[in-house]
Amino acid sequence: MITYYMVYNYTLATTNMFTKLDSVMKKDMSMISLKLSIDNAILEHKAIEHGLDHIPKIEQEIQGYPLVPNRIFKDLDAISMYGTFYLIMVPLSVFMVIYDELMREKIDKLRMGMQLLGTKDNAYWVSWIITAQILNIYESGLMILVGNYYGFDVFTKTPAYIFFGLYFLITSAYIAMACFFATLMTSRSQAFAVNFSLILCSMLINMILSEPTILKKIFFNTEKKLWMYVATNSFYLIPCF
Repeated sequence: MITYYMVYNYTLATTNMFTKLDSVMKKDMSMISLKLSIDNAILEHKAIEHGLDHIPKIEQEIQGYPLVPNRIFKDLDAISMYGTFYLIMVPLSVFMVIYDELMREKIDKLRMGMQLLGTKDNAYWVSWIITAQILNIYESGLMILVGNYYGFDVFTKTPAYIFFGLYFLITSAYIAMACFFATLMTSRSQAFAVNFSLILCSMLINMILSEPTILKKIFFNTEKKLWMYVATNSFYLIPCF
């Protein structure tokens, strides 16, 4: 019996780190070929040593090991699990970018410098609105493409123009809020507080109202009192709702 050890650089080995959960494990064909060559070389050495006329040789076939279907992740739809979070991602991302840049220009006195150089207020706001709407169109289109590419039901079963209109209108409302708060806030701490509060409120509202039982009891209750009727209708003033 011959025992040998193969010292190998493990960083060259294949990995399933960034593959699907149900994909077959990758095989290191270089390592397998090297081991087969060593085994055949040992057989040849022993055959010559013992004076054999026939030199044995190992031949092998490689195939993937059968996998049991994963019942946990089969037909998994992350959109249905996380409720309406997919709807608020685009408006919040655009709001954070635009609001942060507007406050940075205001706090660092960049806007004041542009005014000294002759930039009018109308031109300043129009340029930012155009920039924000370009980002809005890009983010909305990208979200729809990604949702359709991965086959989420809410994207594949809904016409793209409806989703795009929904994203575009909600994000436009968030852009208006970004411009509004940028004119009111004067310091970084105030800007951070507004940014964090709006993001937190938007996410909480979507998480709470994504539960069907809550929607049924609160918004579709025919025996609501007057104050509850006013409170529920106020939600329609919130873009994420």
